[in-house]
Amino acid sequence: MRLLFAALAFALMAAGQAPLRCPGKLSEEQLVKLIGGKVPEPRLLQFVNQCGIGFAWSEKVRARLKGAGATPAVLSAVESKAEKPARLSAGSPAKPVVPPAQTDKTSAEISYWNSIKDETDPRFFQSYLARYPSGIFADVAKLRLRAASPEAGSPKTGSETAALPKAGTTNVHPKDGLAYAWIPPGTFTMGCSPGDGECFEDENPAHQVTITKGFWIGQTDVTQEAYQRVKGANPSHFRGPKLPVDSISWNEAKSYCEAAGMRLPTEAEWEYAARAGITAIRYGDIDQIAWYSGNSGSTTHEVSRKEPNAWNLYDMLGNVWQWTADWYDAGTYARGDNRDPQGPPGGQVRVLRGGSFDNDTRNLRASFRSRVVPGSRDVSIGFRCAGN
Repeated sequence: MRLLFAALAFALMAAGQAPLRCPGKLSEEQLVKLIGGKVPEPRLLQFVNQCGIGFAWSEKVRARLKGAGATPAVLSAVESKAEKPARLSAGSPAKPVVPPAQTDKTSAEISYWNSIKDETDPRFFQSYLARYPSGIFADVAKLRLRAASPEAGSPKTGSETAALPKAGTTNVHPKDGLAYAWIPPGTFTMGCSPGDGECFEDENPAHQVTITKGFWIGQTDVTQEAYQRVKGANPSHFRGPKLPVDSISWNEAKSYCEAAGMRLPTEAEWEYAARAGITAIRYGDIDQIAWYSGNSGSTTHEVSRKEPNAWNLYDMLGNVWQWTADWYDAGTYARGDNRDPQGPPGGQVRVLRGGSFDNDTRNLRASFRSRVVPGSRDVSIGFRCAGN
């Protein structure tokens, strides 16, 4: 009978009908049941962050949770809280890395992090690390500090030294609840891909571009539930919490990103992230990576249902067009702006990238450039945010 009441209490907490009281760290089975029971994502993230994870992370676990319906944000949160596999050092026995204990200060910590007004101000991150040196956002704070003051080297907390994450590492943003993937600095060839016979004139000449600073970019398009959370509205034609928000103007996309402490990616950043180290026309088989006119049924689809690219980004091609920060100029590539290009200083139309659910394959190429006036609100237009 006690077990029955315990199960009932746990079910009520999962549904949000009772205050969250952790039954201990979540087991893999408990988490699978929560995900399979369609517990809303914000409630799942609350369970993960406050209760902790009582099992080790592995690719097998990722596959099982994803199969149960876990979103990228939930997967990223679980991975960050799960016990790490034991590490072996030469001549010594394995010692498991123990995750920081969850405390009653978690809610206060999240509230403090959410109070940030300027994500370029290093004083905030210094203050956060001073209060919460092992906090749940400590790694992100160290990275932002390093980006703000690269000449100072890696910021330290105690004996720890911050290191840049590997490409594709994700973190959940506390303001919009979406996962963002880390894109490292590097050099790539922007423009018409080798052997691509469908390129338009404005995709030439192909040229080398260097992105000097790493940045974060949305692992998915901004979803309708995220837009509702940040802006308190949902202008979309197609409706569903996990669908990409659509019918968004450039100014509305920019406003959302700024409200979330982020920004729109530049056109160069977008293509660099979409290619993820490849020079091919696309980062995979089109039917496996994208929703387009040949498989979409003339509608948008939930984000992250297709395969990601090598840097863990979903729907960089297809589903909805994505606004970039740049004004459009057909002759931009010939001007030799090869280091962190920002596009022309002005213009009449803004650049869209990626193609959408109602486009044919020619528009779904890594180098394809489209453009519309900033005030356009079309059912095929969405966006994702970026930030340093």
